[in-house]
Order: sequence, then structure tokens, then C-alpha cells
Amino acid sequence: MPRVLVKFLASVKDRVGREEEVYELPDGSRVGELSVELEERHQLSLQDPAIMVTLNGRGLGQLPKGLETKLSEGDVILLFPPISGG
Repeated sequence: MPRVLVKFLASVKDRVGREEEVYELPDGSRVGELSVELEERHQLSLQDPAIMVTLNGRGLGQLPKGLETKLSEGDVILLFPPISGG
């Protein structure tokens, strides 16, 4: 069972009320299955445009399989609000 670390940053941390959580998921679990867990626990959707998601430093949109990407032991997922600048 892979254990993955989810870190909540900025306003997402304020919304959840903690900085991080460890999720232990069944072998072969995918990002989409973690999304279901996050929705049940915190009402957070990984498809919400107000939440940016990275897996081991790569944005969700950069992952060829997106939500179908398999999770592995030690993966780190960051959730944070979109960042803009000018």
C-alpha cells in the first residue's frame, strides 16, 4: 500500500486546517482515487480551477495520464491556489 504525502499550501491550508496529511492507498491507486479521498475528507476537488495540483513537482496537466497517473510510495502532492503575476 503506497503512502503519499499531501501538502496543503496558502489558502488551501487555511481551508483544510492543516499543513499536510499522509494517505495510505491500495496498490495500483491513481491520482483520481486520491481525489475522491480529498473530496470526502475536505470537499476539495483536484479538478477545481481554483486549486493547483502538483505530483512530485509536475503539474497535473503535465502528467501524460492526468488523473489516471498511478501513485507510488513516497509521492508528494501539493495543493495550492493559482499564482499569477505581471
